[in-house]
Amino acid sequence: MTPEYGATMGFFPVDQVALDYLRLIGRSDETVSMIEAYLRANNMFVDCNEVWLCLCFFIMMLAFEFYVTQNMDKLAFMTAASNGTSLLFRS
Repeated sequence: MTPEYGATMGFFPVDQVALDYLRLIGRSDETVSMIEAYLRANNMFVDCNEVWLCLCFFIMMLAFEFYVTQNMDKLAFMTAASNGTSLLFRS
């Protein structure tokens, strides 16, 4: 969860730096290769040398931002209360 900014999850694409970090903390080359292969097969790996991929990601984020700002009156916000119930707020 990401309560710092009110989301229930955050998506951060995996790039070569993330794979290098896995090696740094002791993951085997075999494990890192398996992770990289999985991410690439599912189009979840970001290679910033592929300009079109970074551009697509940027456009996707802009489209999401535009949708949210244009539809704030239609969005419902849910928050978890301390007693385990959920509260639904409509703006």
